[in-house]
Amino acid sequence: MKRLIIGILAVLIFATTAFFGYSKIKYQAYSADVSYEQATEIISKLSKEGMSEEFNAWDIQAIADDLYLISYSSEPVEDVYATDHSWILHNNVLVYEIKDGQLLHGEDLDKSIASKFNHNVKTFNEEKVSEEIPFEKVEQNSIRVLKGETAVLSKGEFGSKDIISKNTFVDGELVDTEVSEKVTKEAVSQVTLIGTYVAPPPPPPPKPATVNKPKTAVKSKRKLTWLNVKYNRNGSLAPWANKRYGRYSFPESGCVPTSLAIAMSGYNVHRLPDQIADQLHSQGLFNSGNYVGAGGKAVEYGLRDNGFSVNGLSSQGAVSSALARGNVVVAAVQSGKFGIRSGTHMIVLNGNDSGTTYVMDPTYSNKSSNASIASIWAAQSYDAIDRELGYVFYELIAPGLNPSDEDEKPIETEKPEKPLVPEIPVDPEKPVEPEKPVEPQEPEDTEDPNTGGEGSEQDEEDIENPVNENDEGSELSEDSPEEP
Repeated sequence: MKRLIIGILAVLIFATTAFFGYSKIKYQAYSADVSYEQATEIISKLSKEGMSEEFNAWDIQAIADDLYLISYSSEPVEDVYATDHSWILHNNVLVYEIKDGQLLHGEDLDKSIASKFNHNVKTFNEEKVSEEIPFEKVEQNSIRVLKGETAVLSKGEFGSKDIISKNTFVDGELVDTEVSEKVTKEAVSQVTLIGTYVAPPPPPPPKPATVNKPKTAVKSKRKLTWLNVKYNRNGSLAPWANKRYGRYSFPESGCVPTSLAIAMSGYNVHRLPDQIADQLHSQGLFNSGNYVGAGGKAVEYGLRDNGFSVNGLSSQGAVSSALARGNVVVAAVQSGKFGIRSGTHMIVLNGNDSGTTYVMDPTYSNKSSNASIASIWAAQSYDAIDRELGYVFYELIAPGLNPSDEDEKPIETEKPEKPLVPEIPVDPEKPVEPEKPVEPQEPEDTEDPNTGGEGSEQDEEDIENPVNENDEGSELSEDSPEEP
């Protein structure tokens, strides 16, 4: 009997312990009952995942085979966002976790899994679609293109953007979509030039060579060779007069290569205008397609290809300084300024005397004269092709030097070591006769580079290009007969 009583007590104690131990894990069956062993295994799994809550109040729901919703709650859970902490286990793997209303893990939970719930299980996904951004088409009038024609200055480029849709699902059903855009590449506008250029009439031959001294001598000048887009100095046609580059003749479009040839001659680098034109045309920088003439890139390439360094000048003061230190400057000026009527133009600047420089014009030789640097700066070209480098004034730096070297070595006018007129002793016994006035003499005209000589050059005081007698010495006259 005693043994029987002891056995019965042992069974009661074991049953009571098992019952109270089991009751510590509360769960709500959903689609299937969760056994004590299953609940224990699930809790054990969560403990390994870092779960820190005490095992005192749990709602464990079996959603489907190997799919469980576990919540730290003393009541059956209907909204996981209202619990302190909830998890979803699928195939014994933690796939979803939310705590205090914040989704910590599983925002991209498979929709097929999420759709099995009815507990406000929120999931998200992003869909990204790339789209092209069309480019804008811009038209600009340009004197670089023949009237009635067009040319593309810069090709348009499509941009691209990502359309991002952020979708919100509740229990696998789409409930909200937020759409945003992100530009991944900006579109580039296409710029088309509408031609306004009208070709000028052929220039007449130069007038009989007469040399007038400028009223104001310009200091720090270099000796430049006289060159013209069409004529030799003696009025005959230059070898390049009948050449064509692309659609245009050299006389109507060659102010850039001619100006560069003139400017280089001041550094004893002698090139003919058509030699430079050949260089530029081969690179697509001169009379390319529908374009007339050349722009800023052509100037820089033409100088560098012949050994020069180039210093872009972006202020009037910089132009004055470059000329004062004895360097030649080439400049692009507006239509209607300094002779040219139907397009922008390039001229050569040489020397600086108190703000006055000598302008050598490769097309309108009778327009060559002294002009104020301020007036030239005010007349600078704003054409897009002229300004493609950001400036239209270019200082030539002698081959082998750089701008800093040139600053340290300004050009100085050479002075004779001995007097030009020898001193004659005065005999005190003879009366001194009054000096006779010296008759002015015309300077000898040097030979043109195309008629057998090394090329005529500017004298330090005399300018070998014809100058209008009515020129005032500070601005170029517009009254003389026009030559293109």
